[in-house]
Amino acid sequence: MTSISGIRSAHWQPWREEPSPHRPLNSRVDIFLTPAVPPDHLLPALTNLITADELQGAIGKQGNALQARTICSHATLRLLLSLYLDLPPRDVRLETGVGGKPILGQAHKKMPELHFNLSHSRAFNLFGFAAEPLGIDIEELSPIALGNGMEELVLSPAERARFQSIDASNRLDFFLRAWVCKEAIAKRTGEGLGLDFCTLDALQDDGTAMPNGKAGQVHVKLFEPFKSHRAALATSAPLAPSYVRIHAIEDLLTRTLEGRDGYAI
Repeated sequence: MTSISGIRSAHWQPWREEPSPHRPLNSRVDIFLTPAVPPDHLLPALTNLITADELQGAIGKQGNALQARTICSHATLRLLLSLYLDLPPRDVRLETGVGGKPILGQAHKKMPELHFNLSHSRAFNLFGFAAEPLGIDIEELSPIALGNGMEELVLSPAERARFQSIDASNRLDFFLRAWVCKEAIAKRTGEGLGLDFCTLDALQDDGTAMPNGKAGQVHVKLFEPFKSHRAALATSAPLAPSYVRIHAIEDLLTRTLEGRDGYAI
């Protein structure tokens, strides 16, 4: 069964103790909110942190703004992973796992168990790190999300009935809460686009649902990064979230690269 807790406001904290291989995650999940749009003067430093394949993928995006956000996302992930692994960002080896999810490469198999997942909105990147597989999603409260009959593709029959019964001013919030839950579950189970959202009641009154007939439990935690966003975390067991907001990419670069040769900020 899938258990879904009520929505909570995220209590973002500054860094008190940085991730490291000597501080196991155990029953904790670290959630980082970072800027998605980098300052122009930092793009060379961020580009210097990612692989040639990642850079080529970013260059293939349409528009300079999307290219910059893609570079920033790749670089931020590597910066955060470098703290957990105690490695330079470029030495982090990534592979493609089930459903296209990025995972740590075999080169790191002797390291403590570390899983991660990421999601993006226009303004923010959201990253989750845990000792077990997880899924995370963030969406902005934008009326565009409800265009083209999206509720027919995302909501189950029971959810669509509730969607139609509530006040029109609350429908976007209801829809996005269901969406982020299902996206997080799909990422956690590895099904991705293979999960039929319409078969999953993510917002039942009793808070439980069966994720597409999967055995075992998936626990979903809904939270509000801001009033303008909705987000969800999916794990196989209840984990205590630690919310950290990084206001400036410069801060992350300085904390991660300070004292390491070959990096210029």
